[in-house]
Amino acid sequence: MAPLVTAVFGLLLAGLVINLLTRALQDRRTANQLKYDLLSQITEVASTLFHYAGLYHRARAEAATPTVGAGNIVNSSKELDELRKELLARHATGRTQTDVLEARLAAYFDEPRVAIAWHAVRDCLTVRVYNAIGGPEQLLREVVRENSKGWEGRYHTGLAENELADSYKVWKAYDCHLKATTKLILACPLRPHKITRRARQAIGRALDAAEALGFDYKESNED
Repeated sequence: MAPLVTAVFGLLLAGLVINLLTRALQDRRTANQLKYDLLSQITEVASTLFHYAGLYHRARAEAATPTVGAGNIVNSSKELDELRKELLARHATGRTQTDVLEARLAAYFDEPRVAIAWHAVRDCLTVRVYNAIGGPEQLLREVVRENSKGWEGRYHTGLAENELADSYKVWKAYDCHLKATTKLILACPLRPHKITRRARQAIGRALDAAEALGFDYKESNED
């Protein structure tokens, strides 16, 4: 009788272990799929807005010259105006999408710098769009101030007001923040899972790479 009980107990234990392993594997697959979906959305939103801002900036430069040719983005002031409207529409849509994504990142991850890095991407894109479009000097000053590091205690672009006039610095910041967001999403576990030692090391490497470029994602309103 004892061997039979032992065999039955062994089968039950094996089944329990298999079920636990299967559930853990399924949870990991689900988490990975969610992360890949987030990365796909983040890349699409950021790249689209970055592309259209650059396209309009180039079109404005072309419009300032009398040359008309097949290589031009636009060949009339009307076409330039239409492209401007397209950029503004995409910026409005993109702003909504970036806000939604930021809220999702804050909800999914315990590590706050995931959402902070993405917010920095959003603000760099805002500065790039307004630098491309132009406008009243007062409006542009407000855009720069509201997206500069430390305004209302937030990290924003991670750049000071005087640095936001440099399009190259804005681009470098955007590139750094987007890479940091990607690395942090891949490194951080989803809630309610705790950050493991291995994950903490990966997070540290992502933050070290950003800090080497001058970005630490620390907000002045943090305790």
